[in-house]
Amino acid sequence: MEPARPHLRPRPPHRGHRAGPLPRRDRRLRAQPQGRPGRARRGPRGRALPLHGRLARGQRLLPPRHPRHARGRRAAALARHPRHQRRPVALDRLDQQPQHHQDALALALRGEVAIAGRKGRQRYFDLPGRVYPPDLPRLTLEQAIAHRNERRLAALGIARSSGTVMPGEGPFVGEAGEPAEVEGVPGTWRVHPAYLDVVDDFRGRTALLSPFDRLIHDRARAEQLWGFEYILEMYKPKPQRRWGYFALPILHHDRLVGKLDAQADRKAGTLVVNAIHEDVRFTKAITTAVHREIADLAAWLGLTLSGPAAP
Repeated sequence: MEPARPHLRPRPPHRGHRAGPLPRRDRRLRAQPQGRPGRARRGPRGRALPLHGRLARGQRLLPPRHPRHARGRRAAALARHPRHQRRPVALDRLDQQPQHHQDALALALRGEVAIAGRKGRQRYFDLPGRVYPPDLPRLTLEQAIAHRNERRLAALGIARSSGTVMPGEGPFVGEAGEPAEVEGVPGTWRVHPAYLDVVDDFRGRTALLSPFDRLIHDRARAEQLWGFEYILEMYKPKPQRRWGYFALPILHHDRLVGKLDAQADRKAGTLVVNAIHEDVRFTKAITTAVHREIADLAAWLGLTLSGPAAP
């Protein structure tokens, strides 16, 4: 005995669609002329069948043979509409619309376009031949990876050879540089040869770092090498933050000594210093240097200092 077919209700009316899967016994009624415009039709047991909009006299409302076919026909019709057709985009406008942003980044990673300039946060793209020098050597994939690792290690000074790969610029350098071990830290590191004999020539300074600075961008590396714990807390609820919405790491000579919790109030024209978190006990020299950097930051922003921890 053939199992009973499920009773399918008509789809709710919406723009651009006037038919849907109907019970088999109702299809005969829908395939007939509908009569006067707007008048409801009666199905089995006297139930009224909904009309999707007002119909002209004699207009038929036929259901699709299968819902999948209906979707295919609607998609084909939309693809032919000028509004939904892909149009060429100028290279200097690739990053101006969200739908082109990922396409532009993918093309840049493949070397098919290059970043020709910036205006604020807006990037402008162009053909690589009009951005890069014409006499650049052509490298194989292995040579390009080795060259990138050498430049990355030159910027970082010391890094791990491998690890968990994350999106964006990675902190690992493969076999570049020289192997080294750090006292008290497990595992082997890679060190750039140029930084092996510069201990006596080092001259430190005090600086307020960006949370995205390459010195502390790899949080695990910063904690292993300098014991500096840091998390960007802008995505945390305010009661769960330890150091502030956009805390700035504080570098003093060869140590990371704390974080600055400050906020720029553009309307009031002030840099509000909420707190200065000390990871180590500040000496008088450290305090003076940090206060000088905070004052320089406010002057660079064109703001005046205020807040409970303002120097």
